[in-house]
Amino acid sequence: MKKLLIGLGKMGNCIARGWIDAGINDLCIMVKPGQIDVIANEFPQIKVISSISEIDFNPDIIFLAVKPHSIEDILKECAIFTNAIFVSFAVGIGVDCTRKILGANSKVIRIMPNVSCMIGSGVMGGYAVGIDESIKIEISKLFESLGSLHWLENENLIEASAAFSGGLPAFIAYSANKFVRTFLDIGLKEKDVVFIVKNMITEVIEFFSKNDEISIDENINKYNNIFILLYYRWYLDGISIGFQSKVAYKMLLETLRGTSSMLNNYLFNDIIRMVASKGGTTEAGLNAMANSPILAAHQRSLQLFRILQT
Repeated sequence: MKKLLIGLGKMGNCIARGWIDAGINDLCIMVKPGQIDVIANEFPQIKVISSISEIDFNPDIIFLAVKPHSIEDILKECAIFTNAIFVSFAVGIGVDCTRKILGANSKVIRIMPNVSCMIGSGVMGGYAVGIDESIKIEISKLFESLGSLHWLENENLIEASAAFSGGLPAFIAYSANKFVRTFLDIGLKEKDVVFIVKNMITEVIEFFSKNDEISIDENINKYNNIFILLYYRWYLDGISIGFQSKVAYKMLLETLRGTSSMLNNYLFNDIIRMVASKGGTTEAGLNAMANSPILAAHQRSLQLFRILQT
C-alpha cells in the first residue's frame, strides 16, 4: 500500500521512526516547508515533501498526524484522493466531522497511539467506518511494528484511549519521578532511588502479568508496593470511562511494559515532555495527579471533542 504521512510533530515523529526502524520505507512524509531539509537529512531513505501538489502518486492510505485546528484544511486538500483510506491520529476530530469534508462514503479510521510506538511497544486504540475486515487486518499488520492495536467497538472509546493508554506513560513517569524526589529530600542518592523505583515498576509488571482482570481483585492486597495499588486504581478508572475490564487490563499492562522499556533510554521528565501538550488531555491529567489523572484527562478529551465538532 502506498502511504502518505502528513505531519511530523510528536506523534507523527514517533510513528515515522517506528516504521523506519522496522524497515518500512515505502512512505512519503509531508511537512512544513521550513522542515524539509532537516527531515530529509534525518530520514534520507524516504521521500519528503511540503505540499499536496508535490505528490506524484495516488496514496492508498493517508495518515493525518496534524493538530486538530489544521486538519480541516488538510482534508479539503486531500479530498481529491477519493479511493484512499484516511487514518487520523487527531484528538477530538470525530468520524462524522471528517466525512463531512471527504464525503459520506469515505473510508475513515481513527487511531489513538501512545509514545511507546517509537520503540515498537506502543498501545493503540482504533475505530473504523466504511472499512471491511480484510482492510482492518492489513492495518493491524502495518501497526504491528509500532505495538499493539486494539479495535474498539465505538468511537467514544477513542476519546477514552487518549486519556488512558495515551496519557498513562506520562502519568507513570510522573508518579515514579515524584517518588524519587521524595526520597532525595531525605538524603538518598538519586541513582540509588531511581534503581529502586525501576525495580518496583518491574515488580508491578510481574504482578499484572501473573494475574488477569478476574484474579487481580483477589490478589491486589497481597503486595506491599505503592505502585501496584496506584496502577490498580488507574485500571479501575479505565473501566469507569468505558473500557471492558479485559481491554483496560491489557492496555494498562502493555503500557507499563512500553513505558518501562522507554525508561532504559529516557528520563522520567523526558517521557512527560514527549506526551504532554499545552491544553491537551495529558496535561489535564497531570494537573490532577493527586486525585485521578485518568478521569481528568478523559473529561478534557470529551471537552475537546465537543468543541472541535462545532
